[in-house]
Amino acid sequence: MLWSLRTRMLVVTLLAAVGMVGAILGLLHLATTTTQQRIARGHETVAAEVDRLAQLFERAPTPETRRRGRRDFGALRSGFLTDALGDENGPAPFGPVVIASRSEVARAAKVGGGVVVRDAATADGAPLVIGALALPSGGYVWAATFAGTPLAQQPLRALILALALVSVLLVAASLHTLRAFQVGARSLGASLRGVAKNLDETVEKPKLRELAVIADGIEQLAFDLSAAQDQKEALTRELAARERLAALGRVAAGVAHEVRNPLAAIKLRADLALENASLDPVLARDLGDISREVGRLNRFVQDLLVVAGRRVAERADTDLAALATSRVGLLSPWARERGVTLEITGDARAAVDVDAMGRAIDNLLRNAVEASAKDGTVLVELSRTGDLAAIRVIDEGTGVPESRRSELFEPFFTTKPDGTGLGLALSRSVAESHRGEVVYAREGARTCFTLTIQE
Repeated sequence: MLWSLRTRMLVVTLLAAVGMVGAILGLLHLATTTTQQRIARGHETVAAEVDRLAQLFERAPTPETRRRGRRDFGALRSGFLTDALGDENGPAPFGPVVIASRSEVARAAKVGGGVVVRDAATADGAPLVIGALALPSGGYVWAATFAGTPLAQQPLRALILALALVSVLLVAASLHTLRAFQVGARSLGASLRGVAKNLDETVEKPKLRELAVIADGIEQLAFDLSAAQDQKEALTRELAARERLAALGRVAAGVAHEVRNPLAAIKLRADLALENASLDPVLARDLGDISREVGRLNRFVQDLLVVAGRRVAERADTDLAALATSRVGLLSPWARERGVTLEITGDARAAVDVDAMGRAIDNLLRNAVEASAKDGTVLVELSRTGDLAAIRVIDEGTGVPESRRSELFEPFFTTKPDGTGLGLALSRSVAESHRGEVVYAREGARTCFTLTIQE
């Protein structure tokens, strides 16, 4: 049978109370029994002493026999009385209360005609035994002894009171501990129910140290589980992204295999036809449109290959400021049509795939211009710290809604009606191929995309 801690503590408290009460009763009984035994021995001692004095004073007492018979020290006192009123040569034993009791016993002995032994008490309550015998020759012999002293009784009384107090304190402490445990256990139960629903729930600390340690363990466990859950979700998202990229890679490879060769043939034929000087102008314009659209399709296929991880271009040491300036120069007419100004500051060099990095910068610039309001400014900042180069593209647009930021760099994610959703995915893939990353941040009223390159 399993017992709860509450039941166990109640049993311990009950046993402690019963044990203490039994001990107190036992001590009281022992004290009473010991006093009774001392009184019984006092009767024997007093009777023997009276008999001794009676034999000593068989004839008329003389000053010598009075001196020899009298005891006036220790627990036992004895002597000769000339009359029942207590007239005696020598000091009065034990005080006036004892003298009065002695006189009463002497009168009783005269009336009874034999040894009379009585119980009495001193002024401070100490038990006393007094005996007397009337002598035939006149006078009385008497004896008195203590059956206990106040000094012997006070420590016993103090011990009994201390045990009673300890018993009460023990029961009170047990009940208080039980109460504290019950409150702490309920608090832990409530915290566990809260943590089961929400790992970020606050765990209350009970006042008992042992339960507080358990609460700390629960809190740490909830923290570890929350971290593990976040890590699992991040890994799940990463795995899903990798699966999508793998599927995209297979699609891109198929597209590149099936489309690039026909596109190249179409573009070649169109370019050759455009070289004919006698070509009709309307047909020449159509052929030019065909060549440009084929080029756009070819760039789209190249972007797919980059996003899918097909990167084979060699890297070369490049002036990133010059590269960014060239891209800004190409996009500036288009940006001016939208009322947006492009600016560039800073300087940096790094070993990069120039073509891929140029397309990544183009995508970041296009997104920034499209997000900017009229008369806005897009700033390109270049910097290098150690072996890390950074290209920051900053605009004054409203940014991406927080609910969509987790999808920001996913392939085919776009907030534009005519967008392909490959721009930011391409920029991230280019950065990752250079052991860097692209990070989105909101800095006050500005939006910042930072592309880093690690050498």
